[in-house]
Amino acid sequence: MAFGQYDLEVVMATPVTGVQLGDMFTHSASINPTSTDSNTSNNNTTVNVTVVASYDPNDVTETRGPSIPIDTFSTNDYLEYTIRFQNLGTASAQFVRVLSSLHPSLDESTFEVIATSHGYSYTKNGRQLDFFFDSIQLPPEVVDEPGSNGFIKYRIKPLPGFAVGDEISARAEIFFDYNPAVITETWITTFDTSASIDDIIEIAAYPIPLETNTLFLKNIDTGNAQLYTLDGKEVWNGNVLNGTIEFNSIKSGFYILKIMSDQKVTTIKLSKK
Repeated sequence: MAFGQYDLEVVMATPVTGVQLGDMFTHSASINPTSTDSNTSNNNTTVNVTVVASYDPNDVTETRGPSIPIDTFSTNDYLEYTIRFQNLGTASAQFVRVLSSLHPSLDESTFEVIATSHGYSYTKNGRQLDFFFDSIQLPPEVVDEPGSNGFIKYRIKPLPGFAVGDEISARAEIFFDYNPAVITETWITTFDTSASIDDIIEIAAYPIPLETNTLFLKNIDTGNAQLYTLDGKEVWNGNVLNGTIEFNSIKSGFYILKIMSDQKVTTIKLSKK
C-alpha cells in the first residue's frame, strides 16, 4: 500500500577460509517498480560490510567458548585452555616467561600440558604455573609476523559438583625479557542451562546497526545482558532498564548480545557503526 513498509530477512552464507581482516563484502538489493512508482531512484541499495574481529595477540581462551551448557559437559570432560603471546617490540625476545594460576574450582591433579610452540620448562607450585621459554629468540612482529607468535595449550578438569551459574576464570602474565608483564584479559567460562524453546524470548531490537550507545528492545523491560565479540570475548555486561540498554563506548564491528530475563535467554547479532 502507499507509504507502507515490508521487511525481508535474508540469511547469507559467507566464506570462512581465505578471509582476512579488512576484506569487504558488497551486498546489493533491488526491487522492481510498478508503473505507479513515483520515484525509481530509491529502488536499489548497496551495503559494504568490512570483515572485522577483535585482536589481542596476548590472551587466554578456552575452546568451548564463554558459555557451556551443563548437560553437554560431564565429569570426564576437560577444559582446554590456550595462552597466546606475541612479541610486539622492535627486537627479538631472548626469553619469555608466562605466569598463570589455576582457578580454585579446577582439579589441579588433572593438569596436563598438551602442546607448546617452542621448547620450554615449567614448574607447578600448587595452583601456580610458571612456564619459561629460555633462548627462544622470538622475533618482533615487524620483522617476522608469523614467527613472532607463541602459545601454550593445556587441559584440566573442574572439580566435581560444578553447577549452573558457576564461573571459572583464567588469565596470564607474560614477560618478554626483563620488560614489565603483559597481563591478559580475564577469560570467564560459565556453566549454563540449555535453552529450550520455552526459554527463548521473542524480542526485537533497534536500531541495528547501532549508531550510538543506546539500544531499544521490544517485549522485554528488565534483565541482564552480556556483549561478546565474535571470537567469544566478553566486552561489556550490564542491565536492561525500561526496555533500553546503555552500552559503554564500544568499537565499530560485529557482536553477539546475550540477554537473560525471567530465567529466559535470547541472543542477538548486533553491529555497531
